[in-house]
Formats: sequence, structure tokens, C-alpha cells
Amino acid sequence: KGDMLLLGPSSSIPQRVQGSWVTEEEVRNIAAFWKRQTPELTYDEAVQGSDDDAAAGGGGAAGGGGGGGDDDDDLLEQAKELVVRSQLGSTSMLQRKLRVGFARAGRIMDLLEERGVVGPSTGSKARDVLMTPEELDGGGGGDAEGADGAGAGDASPAAPIDLDG
Repeated sequence: KGDMLLLGPSSSIPQRVQGSWVTEEEVRNIAAFWKRQTPELTYDEAVQGSDDDAAAGGGGAAGGGGGGGDDDDDLLEQAKELVVRSQLGSTSMLQRKLRVGFARAGRIMDLLEERGVVGPSTGSKARDVLMTPEELDGGGGGDAEGADGAGAGDASPAAPIDLDG
């Protein structure tokens, strides 16, 4: 007991090593001992509440009283502009450009599908983009965004969002 063969990453030949044998019961007893030595943790309500807000909305202070809904709306608009201007309906592109995880990028892509920006999923390939940059400039955004888009309507590659960064 305690003898083993170790195949390390730097060698193709296993090495015989010896260690002390510790039973599962001994491990449980040691873990229980350390649990008893640790004082009970207490949390400040103000700190615990802000952690809950950050976990629910992913935005922390940016979410305000709405639980992060404003943050999602901002990301959705950014994603819409990215997808339409690049004409690439890819979840992995959203992950890279918006710096979000796979699940959130997928949820954003599903919302874009519901709003008619992209087509349905076709396996691992990028989705078809159903909206043109002209439609985005004309009717998709707010007044300021529409005015900016109208001034640069012919030069859609010079969009305010850097697709290479």
C-alpha cells in the first residue's frame, strides 16, 4: 500500500514511487477536524446583497435596481450592431467581441433570432444574417444612432464598433 507507478508528462516510461497510504476514513476524519477548527462564517448583508445582484444580472452596479436588465439590453444592441455590420451570425464571434461566456452569447443569439436579425441555428455553422446594415441605420436604433448612421450610410465598414479589436 502506497506504491504506485507514475507516468509524468515529461517521460514515456512509468516511474515507481512510494508514498504513505491514507485510507478514506482517515481523510474524512482529518477533513472533519479542520471543519471543527474553522469558525462559523458570517457575512455582511450589504456585501451579500451585491453578490446576489451580480450573479443574477451579471452586471453588479451597472444593473441598478433592475437586476441587470439594462446591461442585457446594452449587450443586445451591441451584438445586433456587430452581427449586422459584419454580416456574421456567430456565437463565438459574440463571445470574443463582447467578452461574454458561451451560454450568454447563445442566449443573445437566440434573442437576435426572435427579433428577426439572424436566421435559425444550422448546427456548428454561423447563422444567416437577415438584416442589412442599411436597415440597421434606418430603423433599428435611436435618433442619435440613426443620425450617425445616415451620415456614414455608404461607408458601413467604418462602423463605430471595431470588429478587429
